[in-house]
Amino acid sequence: MSNWFASEPDCPIDPPTREWIERRWAWLTEQFGLERVRSSRVILPSADFFPDSYQGTADDARVMLDRVCGYMGIAPETVELSIFEDRNPVHDGQGRLGTAGLYHEEAGKFRIWVEVGNLDDPLGLVATMAHEIGHVLLLGHGRVSPDAEDHEALTDLLTVYLGMGVFTANSVIREHYWHAGAVAGWSMGRRGYLSMPMYGYALARFARTRAEEDPPWAKHLRADVHSAFTKSCRLLAAPAQAVPAPVLAPVTPHPQERQSSEPDDSAPDDGGDSLVSLSAEELLKRYACGERDFRKLDLRGLHLRSANLPQSNLIAVDLSGADLTDAVLSEANLQEADFQEAILCRTNLRRANLSGADFSGADLAGADLSGADIRGADFTGGMLDRTVLVGTLRNASTDLTDVDLSQVVCDVDLSKEDLRGAMLTDRLAAGYDRIARGAGFFLFGSFWLLIGAAIGGLVGTALSVGLGVRTGSLFCISVGGGAILSGVLSVQRIIRLRAQQHDDNRRIRRS
Repeated sequence: MSNWFASEPDCPIDPPTREWIERRWAWLTEQFGLERVRSSRVILPSADFFPDSYQGTADDARVMLDRVCGYMGIAPETVELSIFEDRNPVHDGQGRLGTAGLYHEEAGKFRIWVEVGNLDDPLGLVATMAHEIGHVLLLGHGRVSPDAEDHEALTDLLTVYLGMGVFTANSVIREHYWHAGAVAGWSMGRRGYLSMPMYGYALARFARTRAEEDPPWAKHLRADVHSAFTKSCRLLAAPAQAVPAPVLAPVTPHPQERQSSEPDDSAPDDGGDSLVSLSAEELLKRYACGERDFRKLDLRGLHLRSANLPQSNLIAVDLSGADLTDAVLSEANLQEADFQEAILCRTNLRRANLSGADFSGADLAGADLSGADIRGADFTGGMLDRTVLVGTLRNASTDLTDVDLSQVVCDVDLSKEDLRGAMLTDRLAAGYDRIARGAGFFLFGSFWLLIGAAIGGLVGTALSVGLGVRTGSLFCISVGGGAILSGVLSVQRIIRLRAQQHDDNRRIRRS
């Protein structure tokens, strides 16, 4: 009866628009991976994310762009920044009044143009930069064609997917107040390609994907976006049968989109963490274009000899069986990566994060891991011939089972550290050796104590008979004396044996 008065959650956007967001959200998941959206930080307009002083200069804008590039997984050095004033600088003569930013590719680099008026609006400037960097990820990296009808709206949706949605959603409508002497004025302008209700729904889908019921970042949304966000959250949390799924004829995709949207066993769905496959050529091309975030990719068996991928984010990638001979992965994040049976001869892994990585059976001959974090890494059965482990971070869960540590180059004696695997085997062997030696010494001493007691007993018996005294007391004294004398002699013998063994070990080490 209580359900009679319960209102069904309404959607702030029409069915075709909702269907487009859901379909394109699934496409972004194919392209960037589900882990990307789940682990992305939500960038907020606070000093925690933008601590630099901002005075509205071109240099300040460059610093801000570098930070936005980093948050969206693009190398800042691959993106140039230019300032223009009230016209299209790429196609001279074509006025573009009100254009906040533009994207242009030239000479192998990406150039972002920002209208000079945006320099006085830091919030809008970040939103413009996020949109233009979205073009780098979609157009510059060949994921979509500039001829795709929805590529601008898709770029705005991408900013939500990568955690920049608070800025772009709050910048849809920008109010501007001005005064000159006794005259004051107010103006309002619209920017972007998604409406505020569309942003509200997209941000709700973002929160739903991340399993966030009441995200703290939502309080930073402007009121009209927050209202659409709240309604959309109620809608997405409702039972599936309460809201019929909208249907819309699909838009003809770009050929590259069509290829990626076909059913594929490697494509992740909403409920799984399947790895997305990528060829060596595509990986290197995207890196050359400035992309650095390659989490959870299936790179099994790839030929990546001499590949140059420093400072890449390769968390949980599968590189099992891959050939990474002479590759450069310095300062890369390879946490939980799978390198089983991979070839990493002479690979540069200096200062890389290798915590939890699986190197079991891998060939790391000549690899340089100096300064790397190998806590929890598994090197079971790996080839570490001349592998450099100087300055590495290790802990008790670093597994070196069946590894010949005599061939490893390190600044400490690994055999004395509290490590698992081969180190545990050595410690157990040493423990067993100590126990065996102790037992041997105990049996040796006990044997001579018995011999001494027996000899003392015989001597005491003979004396008591010859002297005619009480047999019992003289016998006990003789037994005790013989045992003590024999024990002292056996201890001296043990001490001499230990000293001789110690001298032999010292001579062996010197040789």
